[in-house]
Amino acid sequence: MKLNSRINKPNSTPSNLVLEEVIGLTTKNGNGVASNASSSKCVYLVGSVVVVYDVNLGTQSHLMVSHRLPKPLNCVALSRDGRFVAAGEV
Repeated sequence: MKLNSRINKPNSTPSNLVLEEVIGLTTKNGNGVASNASSSKCVYLVGSVVVVYDVNLGTQSHLMVSHRLPKPLNCVALSRDGRFVAAGEV
């Protein structure tokens, strides 16, 4: 009989982590970056996170879905007025 030496450890991941800033880019083609002329916003992909960068203000916002598996996103789009962002995966 084999003894189970596995110890059940409590989940040590803090649930209150906040993403402050993203540096880098993970896209392999032009589908991972979007912007438009009528908005000061640029959006790009970093793994499973969509970064919304305001060029005029120099600030970042991050769009994440916490209840999904961290599968990398492949494409992103920005509406003409800059109010809506769409992202997808294959």
